[in-house]
Amino acid sequence: MASGRDWKSTLTIYDKSTEGSDEGLVVNIFRPENQMPQPSARDVVIVHAAKVQDRNGISLLTNRNTVIHIYSAVQIPEPPRSAGQALQPLCSPHRWMPSEEEHTYVAWLYHATEKGCIPEQDEFRVQAEQSLNIKQKFNTLNNVHDGRFYDVIVQVVKDPFDQLDKMNFWVTDYTENEGFFLYPWDGANKSDGVNYDQNMYTTLHNGPSHNWPGPFGKRSMQISCWEPHATFVRENVKAGNWVRLRNLHIKFGHNSANLEGFLHADRDFSGRIQVEILDTTDPQNLDERLKEAIRRKRTYEKNKKQQQKNTTNEQNGGAGAKRQADHDDAEPAKMNSKTRRKLNRP
Repeated sequence: MASGRDWKSTLTIYDKSTEGSDEGLVVNIFRPENQMPQPSARDVVIVHAAKVQDRNGISLLTNRNTVIHIYSAVQIPEPPRSAGQALQPLCSPHRWMPSEEEHTYVAWLYHATEKGCIPEQDEFRVQAEQSLNIKQKFNTLNNVHDGRFYDVIVQVVKDPFDQLDKMNFWVTDYTENEGFFLYPWDGANKSDGVNYDQNMYTTLHNGPSHNWPGPFGKRSMQISCWEPHATFVRENVKAGNWVRLRNLHIKFGHNSANLEGFLHADRDFSGRIQVEILDTTDPQNLDERLKEAIRRKRTYEKNKKQQQKNTTNEQNGGAGAKRQADHDDAEPAKMNSKTRRKLNRP
């Protein structure tokens, strides 16, 4: 689920252009739950007016104008007959309908396309049921716990640090977790017994650091990632990026004091990249979870600015009070003889 109104669903579709490959085209769908398309394995779908995005590969992203039609596989006749009879009723209010020519093309496509990469109905049903757990798997950083796997949406705090066999970087979603390293906002390094190097990455060497860019408090977590993710991070990820991390393993780091995140190769899909850079330039199509994280960032920055202002005022007020106290405690100035005679006159 992406928000109180919009849910997210992901479809992988294939056609003649993908034959011989297990890589289909991913369609990311954002809609209210009751308007979500629910195709079965081998059904034919027509996706109309979706946005093409090129980020970690080509994919499609739905918007308010996108229409998705589903043709039931078991009802699609042999070409050149029309597949219009297999068209399922729309579950959304859009009015765009495929033409008779498109019905005929659907029949040809279904019978002409190799289906070896598409799972059987039973396997597909199991995968669909497992995908329902995505809502539970996604979480904000304040709710992550040792020994579990999560999907998170976070902002990169510092440029990644290259350790040759892996990449390290710090992330935040502007929530707090008691298991995270503590960064007081004044820059003092209260290490909680943890040692970090000058780049603020876990090390065995002692030494405080004062180059932390924020956020302060217990709002940030270190990520370590190995191949194939490391190369992608090394070449693409930088401070300020918002990223989605999938199947992130949370556990206590080598210092045994703070929670950290770990990304290893996917055992089932060895080449799959679990790091995705999110586009924040199109507000209309932003994931609601990303919007919430950005709102939390704005709230944090507003509160931090006010806290800094209050501290500055207190410091200035304290200096003024001290000067006034010094003035009040000063000895009276000595009077000359002329002034004393004036005061003593009746």
